[in-house]
Amino acid sequence: MDTELFVGDIVEFSADGISVLCPRINLCTRPSVANLDALIIVLAVLPSPDYILVDKLLILCAQQKITPILCLNKKDISTKGFLKKVQNDYKHFNIFIVSAKSGKNIKRFKKAIKNKFVGFCGQSAVGKTSILNALNKDFTLEVGDLSKKTDRGKHTTRTTEIFKLFKNTYICDTPGFSKISLSEFDPNTLKDYYPEFKEAEKGCKFSMCLHINEPDCKVQELVDSGKISEDRYYRYLDIHDEVSREWKNRYGKR
Repeated sequence: MDTELFVGDIVEFSADGISVLCPRINLCTRPSVANLDALIIVLAVLPSPDYILVDKLLILCAQQKITPILCLNKKDISTKGFLKKVQNDYKHFNIFIVSAKSGKNIKRFKKAIKNKFVGFCGQSAVGKTSILNALNKDFTLEVGDLSKKTDRGKHTTRTTEIFKLFKNTYICDTPGFSKISLSEFDPNTLKDYYPEFKEAEKGCKFSMCLHINEPDCKVQELVDSGKISEDRYYRYLDIHDEVSREWKNRYGKR
């Protein structure tokens, strides 16, 4: 079998030594995991959230048909402003607010991932492994902390590993990361991965509206009225610019 394998792949072996890779449901390249039911995107008030990273992960989930779940850890130190911002920017997604330290809402979160294979991802030191330890008290996985000098996360999880939480429920813990590329995305399709644009764009003047500078754009109208998050919309513009540059460098055109 010459195909590259990823964590989460299902492989069948025969008695004569021949192995066959079963068809994948999906493949997430960052983090590199196959066949996920859901991707848990963990963020916290510290380290400072990288919302561009969150948006890119949500785009990858939509493209691969993976259910995204936002998990806000460190409820015990979270500010009202942080919680309000996340809930406003991502009101079209499932959000859980938990505290791995105190155990707040951990039971509720555990029910939400029951009978699923889920991946945990996000920046270093947001508490991915701490949540995993809180979900199963038998786990004693090493956790990291913030660098005192920079308030940035230290890498503790160094490999992608699958853990059995309980019957039919598996969790894939992944190393923290701060960058992700969407270089293979066509910039003209990027808008299709924003659920808040879907219903609104029916009112756009042009059927192929990119919601950037076109006249009579319903999405821009809803942004101006506060019905679509302005911050998330402007991050969309930044991501679109980045993807457009990468697309042009690759194919020589927009």
